Amino acid sequence: MTQSHVPKKNFFKTFGPGLLFASAAIGTSHLVFSTKVGAEYGLIYALIITGALFFNYPFFEAGGRYANGTGRNLLEAYKAHSKVSLLLIIILLCINSFGIAALLAVTDGLLTTVLGLDTSLAYYILIGTGLMLVIGRFTLLDIGIKILASVLFITVVATLVAVILKGPVEALPDFAPKSLWTASGIAMMISLMGYMPIPMYASIFQSVWSVAKIKNSGYHPSLNEQMLDFRIGYGFTIAMAFAFLIIGTFTLYGSGQELSDNNLKFAQQVISIFSSHIGAWSYSLVGIAAFSAIYGTFITAFDAFSRCITQSVVILRDRDGKADHFASAQKYYPVILLLIVIEVILIKVFVGPGMGPLLRASAIFSFLTSPLIAYLNFRAVTSDDMPDSHKPGRILVLWSYAGLAYISVFAVIYVAHKLGILAIFLPDL
Repeated sequence: MTQSHVPKKNFFKTFGPGLLFASAAIGTSHLVFSTKVGAEYGLIYALIITGALFFNYPFFEAGGRYANGTGRNLLEAYKAHSKVSLLLIIILLCINSFGIAALLAVTDGLLTTVLGLDTSLAYYILIGTGLMLVIGRFTLLDIGIKILASVLFITVVATLVAVILKGPVEALPDFAPKSLWTASGIAMMISLMGYMPIPMYASIFQSVWSVAKIKNSGYHPSLNEQMLDFRIGYGFTIAMAFAFLIIGTFTLYGSGQELSDNNLKFAQQVISIFSSHIGAWSYSLVGIAAFSAIYGTFITAFDAFSRCITQSVVILRDRDGKADHFASAQKYYPVILLLIVIEVILIKVFVGPGMGPLLRASAIFSFLTSPLIAYLNFRAVTSDDMPDSHKPGRILVLWSYAGLAYISVFAVIYVAHKLGILAIFLPDL
């Protein structure tokens, strides 16, 4: 069966994990980073975004491919490789879960701005979302994200069309384009690549959601159906990445305005600048688009980190490999959700509203660990556990090697930059 001949009834049984992946991606790497690089560097970043999307693809696809071929998630593959690998992933997930606090900050800023409030709604959003996930679990998440994604697509496309029809903002007379090869330029480049379309550890989310979809629906899709679902989701991230890049470029590039690192100011700027460029009539449209993007990422990240950390611990503790990891993890899911709620509250209290440094630190750390996760994913889909029919073909294998080289080279460039080595060759650093 080819992907073009997937029966509709089977497609709707399968459709979901790819869209969850897209929703997890769009809020930070797209709304925040794509918009910001468009505003500061212009459309030249289309090349960098294309490179990241192209070379990272095989390792994100591995999540659904492995789940479909084995009925297990990538966390189980990591343990099969070595317990040390799984332990490192658990540490990575725990560290990166603090990014949920940054997502909450932006979500809160956008919602209060759209509603015209001067009071934070962060705790209501956090606790309300947590209760929805505990009560509705994967089924409610699956349905909710499809609704959010539909709203996001319609509003972003409408905003993009309006921006293009209006035309780019007039540049200041003394405007000089920023160079990519400066200290801030390299930091921004690495940050975006670490989050484009989403940090590499999100491939784990894809595999865990795929298994959850199979368990909840009672239907095990074919590989073609699984890949179609993922590629639709990945295509959505591609479309949104370039949409926000163009919107950021057309409304801000050359204007002299810079987007703030403060969550509330960022939200106010994004909505007011976009709507003032297009017209006052677009205020609600832009606000709904921005909120849909960031809240979709917030709720999927909240679920994914809770689900993956829970499953990681259950898998690590299973000595004989005979336990039903999915069923066991379901019991402890609310506990991990609660711990993440407490973590987010502590970060909010002690870190404050500044989201920029938090997001950049998370992005850079994610990027530097990407080569390890990419390698483990490649090992998983080419291992003896995988049926031959599900293993990647020769082109995808070569694509994976190229991707590993690409990710590793940029990780080395960043380390060289931090050590001051690049300053010898690039005097502007």
